[in-house]
Amino acid sequence: LVEFGLLEMIGRLIEPFMRPLFKIPGCASIDAVTSFVANPTVGVFFTNKLYCEKLYTGREAASIATCFSFISLGFFAVPCQVAGIFDLYGMVLLSSFAIAFILAAVMIRIPPISKIEDKYIDGSPRDKSKASNNSEGDLFSNGLKAALSKAQNTEIIPIFKKYFIDVFVFTQKVTATILCFCMIAMLLVENTSIFQVIGTPFIPLLRLMQIPNASDIGPAMVLALAEVSLPSVYISTLAVARKTAFFVVVLSTLQIINLGSSMMPIIESRIPLNAAKCLIIFVLRTLVAIPLVALLVHLMF
Repeated sequence: LVEFGLLEMIGRLIEPFMRPLFKIPGCASIDAVTSFVANPTVGVFFTNKLYCEKLYTGREAASIATCFSFISLGFFAVPCQVAGIFDLYGMVLLSSFAIAFILAAVMIRIPPISKIEDKYIDGSPRDKSKASNNSEGDLFSNGLKAALSKAQNTEIIPIFKKYFIDVFVFTQKVTATILCFCMIAMLLVENTSIFQVIGTPFIPLLRLMQIPNASDIGPAMVLALAEVSLPSVYISTLAVARKTAFFVVVLSTLQIINLGSSMMPIIESRIPLNAAKCLIIFVLRTLVAIPLVALLVHLMF
């Protein structure tokens, strides 16, 4: 994806769309594809690598890691199946995908992401001349030329060795951290009422949005912080309306920041985000997403 021209090709084509709407380079779309076909951890690894290579600034890397690290296409089936709405898998997928881009356009323009310096890892400011939409001529032709040039100058064996080592080291760091924090989160879910307490403030908002079973699903608003499928597991033990199950599943896939896949890799990376900022982003994404998903639910059911 990185070394054989696809990044340059897609970046040139999508830059005129990505930069005005999301304030990120066109090649960031590859991050989203990586997350969709693999998982958020791979997307974060990819983003961190490009940040270290000065393709992204700190703000761009933070925006991409917290707004485009989607769960994989296959994993969407898990919360749908657990919540008993597997027949709505396609609608869940399309709804999450559409609302995710609206959320990204909002989140990138508000703190804490908007307050991160728009500088490269070495402290230099973003080079606006690198924007691919500044290139003259046909976008496709320019993208194809850039892709072929990149591919011609790439040696397969050295690149494979380098990435194998990078991925192995990153995996060891992230796996240990994820196992530790996921275990703690699961113990809290099983043995305490902390998530019920934290989820209580969301109940008035859910009632305002006229979501059925609002008082029952409050904890589900924050359970995705531990693991994305936990909200579905939680409501599967309750007798909730079908539209409520759809609401919870779509919302959980949009929250992105969770200990099980994206939050710990972000913290372990060199992307300028810490645990406090990740938690703030999680809460803000949830608050912004609730009315958007509620509106969609009322339109569909």
